[in-house]
Amino acid sequence: MNIPRKSCPAAWKMTDSILMGIPVTAPCDEEQQKIADFLSSVDEVIAASEQEVANLETQKKAVMKKIFSQEVRFKREDGTDFPEWEEGTIGSYLTEITYGFTNPMPDAEQGPWKLTAKDIVDGRICYETARHTTVQSFNDELTDKSRPIKNDILLTKDGILGRVALVRDNDQICINQSIALLRLNDNAPLSPLFLMLLLMSPIYQEKMLADAGGGTIKHIYITKVDKMEITFPCLKEQRLIANFLSDFDEVIIAAKKELELWKELKKGLLQQMFV
Repeated sequence: MNIPRKSCPAAWKMTDSILMGIPVTAPCDEEQQKIADFLSSVDEVIAASEQEVANLETQKKAVMKKIFSQEVRFKREDGTDFPEWEEGTIGSYLTEITYGFTNPMPDAEQGPWKLTAKDIVDGRICYETARHTTVQSFNDELTDKSRPIKNDILLTKDGILGRVALVRDNDQICINQSIALLRLNDNAPLSPLFLMLLLMSPIYQEKMLADAGGGTIKHIYITKVDKMEITFPCLKEQRLIANFLSDFDEVIIAAKKELELWKELKKGLLQQMFV
């Protein structure tokens, strides 16, 4: 398409006459209506899928609130009750509660993962957004407090508050100061997965956010997390709760994948229609 320009590029502007002179192709009125109707149908499906995801996430929060307030209790296979929940402070079950590096780390095309608060999403580490750093910097410039290991719990504490994830594998990762690291001791009556779920529950999210301080940018203080009172069941009931909530997550993940497929379908259709 050749659009006339004035001699000085800085002074060039789109005028009505130029705009009216741009050739376009368009289908007949009947085909336009069919296209509009079809795209409207796709939009309705997308809107319904978005609502389904929102409803599922709301239901999960409600279920978690009932579980962690003990309004709902699981039972043994024989129908008998599990023991009463224990009470304690988080710090009494940890060997480590700290946060990551404060000095800038170099970027690299590949190498250990370098995580910030934005990379913790929906209970998992979002490697799609994370960057890499160099192996040399990872080994030489960091202490162990910045290098989480498998089964550590990560908690975002600066800016983006209260997001939680479990380190599920042995990948080399490091965290900056916006992320706190919680490491359970070997004899803790808590599983790492259950502690992550507990911290994600509305009850404990509200506690952490209520204790957050700071001015424009809020902070969760690890000293307060360390002293936070929690209640929790025996390990067998923890496993039942974790399995139940994991199944719920699978339903949400499937709904989100379906939503993304519809969005990609619409994007592809628009590209094909108007090329």
